[in-house]
Amino acid sequence: MRFTAAQRLDDGVLEREFTLGEIPGILWTPGSEPAPLILIGHPGGFHKRLPRLVARARHYAAEYGFAAAAIDAPGCGDRPRSAAEEQAGADLRRAKEAGEPIEEILEAFIIPMVEKAVPEWRTTLDAPLQFLLQWDDEGNDRQQVLDLFDTFGAKEKTLHANLGGHTGTPWFEVDGAARFFARHLK
Repeated sequence: MRFTAAQRLDDGVLEREFTLGEIPGILWTPGSEPAPLILIGHPGGFHKRLPRLVARARHYAAEYGFAAAAIDAPGCGDRPRSAAEEQAGADLRRAKEAGEPIEEILEAFIIPMVEKAVPEWRTTLDAPLQFLLQWDDEGNDRQQVLDLFDTFGAKEKTLHANLGGHTGTPWFEVDGAARFFARHLK
């Protein structure tokens, strides 16, 4: 791991950008002391600076003393994209704008990304795992999400489901997750 930039934020959290091989990421820490690490990801990949992920990471570091890290998924954020990934992304944007069905395009876009990301996350995901599910998520099939939860080999895992759409995860889940992590990591 190589740190490429660092800044102390107004809440006292130290934010450091890093690369791990060719994988870019960000590490938020509460200070200079060692702290249990929480990995924060988004099932659709996206950028490590997705505002709601950054808010959660900073909250865990500032309020609970955890370190939090996020990485860009393959073909997302600052990672290079193959021609096929570029085309799938363009097809997805076009279909959304046109109001066309996106299920097949989304599957062609997400499945290869997940297959590439699995080795990067597998060893860490089989430690303490807390999984959030939005019950009415219009972008993710509920049964597929439940099946994904079943595949994780964590000895301690919990599933929290809330009513609402894709971006409607209630803020109280952040504190609930912190309590889960405190039980298992401190």
